[in-house]
Amino acid sequence: MRFEMGDPGMKTKVYVSFSALCLLAVFSLTAAQLEDFQPSCVLSQPEYLSALADNVIMLEVRAPGASTARLTLTLSSGDGLLRATLLDRSIALAAGSSRMSLVVRAVDLARVSLFEDVTLTATIELPDGWVLQDEVEATVVPETSPPGLSAWGVSIVSRPVMVYTTRSAPVALSVANPTGKAATAKIQLAFKNASGKNPVIMATQVTLAPGTTSVTVSVPSSTATQAKMKGATMVKASLKLGGVVKAKDTASVDYDLQASASANPVSGNLPLNVTFTGSAIGGQPPYSYLWDFGDGGGSSQQTATHTYVTEGSYHPTFTVMDTLGGNAMASSTVTVSVPPLTATCSASPTSGIAPLPVTFTGSASGGTGTYAYDWNFGDGTTHATTANALHTYTVAGACTAVLTVTSGSQTKTCSQAITVIQTSMTVACDANPASGVAPITVTFTVTATGGPSTYSYLWDFGDGATSTAQNPTHKYSSPDLYHAVVTVTSGNQTAQCQKDVSVTQLLIMGCSADITTGAAPLLVHFTSWAAGGTGLYSFNWDFGDGTSATGAYAIHTYTQVGNHTATVTVTSGDQKKTCSKTITVS
Repeated sequence: MRFEMGDPGMKTKVYVSFSALCLLAVFSLTAAQLEDFQPSCVLSQPEYLSALADNVIMLEVRAPGASTARLTLTLSSGDGLLRATLLDRSIALAAGSSRMSLVVRAVDLARVSLFEDVTLTATIELPDGWVLQDEVEATVVPETSPPGLSAWGVSIVSRPVMVYTTRSAPVALSVANPTGKAATAKIQLAFKNASGKNPVIMATQVTLAPGTTSVTVSVPSSTATQAKMKGATMVKASLKLGGVVKAKDTASVDYDLQASASANPVSGNLPLNVTFTGSAIGGQPPYSYLWDFGDGGGSSQQTATHTYVTEGSYHPTFTVMDTLGGNAMASSTVTVSVPPLTATCSASPTSGIAPLPVTFTGSASGGTGTYAYDWNFGDGTTHATTANALHTYTVAGACTAVLTVTSGSQTKTCSQAITVIQTSMTVACDANPASGVAPITVTFTVTATGGPSTYSYLWDFGDGATSTAQNPTHKYSSPDLYHAVVTVTSGNQTAQCQKDVSVTQLLIMGCSADITTGAAPLLVHFTSWAAGGTGLYSFNWDFGDGTSATGAYAIHTYTQVGNHTATVTVTSGDQKKTCSKTITVS
């Protein structure tokens, strides 16, 4: 039997094989590696050992990679008086499976009584920390060639065997009768500690039908109490006919393993943060723990905290596992509710002349805490799906903007009334020129149509100066970007028009070379400077020999004899200036 301890998402698992009593030390591997490969060792089951001839037993070892390991083989008697080391040596293991023959000599069995049960234990110490162990039991007989394995069989179904000190415990067995007819047999359960000493034994008579039979043996609480007091950790089931053992099986024993669990709080609105506390008694500590919170989350801690983000009724379970593989479970109930959803909205402005830009603001609370927004602006245009939105109304009329908020299964709406007024006056304006080098004189013109009456004009040239003329002229003396705005009024209607004027300084620049004549190769340092313009400059050098460079400063080596004209071009906005130097190379 194999069981796993630990959170499936964790890196460490412990695998224990009770059918072969193969104990593996804790070893850190990824979950995928553990599923793909499990180191193990298995001794073949001899059933009988000859006291007159050497006995050969096969050992199979599965290891993740080639290595050198240490093998020990020990022999112990059923009464615990004899424990001897038969082998202690290094072995070479291949990656995967390795098989080897182990010899139990007749002389090693000289101190063992005939027909006594002995235990052979193989231990493999791998260099990466694994400790593999397997043990088998066999009966010492006087034959030179012991009989083979019995066709009878008995196996313990529930592993580990759970027994109780407060009430009787059923132990399920599966028994194989190969004779083809019913037979009366004795089933003996021997509870033993690790050394096999001080066993607690009980037996019962059963009638076995041909084939495989399910048998349940009831272990009295007094037997379990006595076995626990003597430190028994294993139980051996033996099937005897006429006093001869025909089959046997061994499993671990667990006593009174119980789990309890609590949750705090057990109900509330989401997101609900719950602290879970579990405890265990009985069994074989230390324990490992596994929480299943009922929503796909889990934890391997005894006390854990979890946040539920979806409404519903959950049934978290707490599983306790002890070192023998026994497990016990406890559960609780957590109810997660969704608070009522509320939605609010606002608009600014709520009325005005088309085109009317309106800023909408929405907010929500309650629900699941996650919200979906939908703004219907009421004028047949595309909806917006954000909490806050900007929309421009272009058609006159009364509109109702509706915000719909959805959170989980809940929906709330909020509305705002918007009034749009259509103006009949239109205004167009112009500036000539719209850009130039300071000082610059600009002529502004404006044309208005519609409106209920005559027009009045107010120009704001953007530099602090104003004019009430329809088509004024204005001089800009300083470089800048000016926003000239004209406001036209006709009765109770007002319209505006804006024109931008870009005013820059005159671009000036210069250049120099630290040397203008010399023999090749001639290294020349060039320098250029600029002022005016927009204040942002780019420098491009053409050295006159097919090469170029960028930047205010440049270094160039002339290798060709002759006169070369080095030219730098400075660009600032839409202005360009050049400067040249002649370099003579001899």
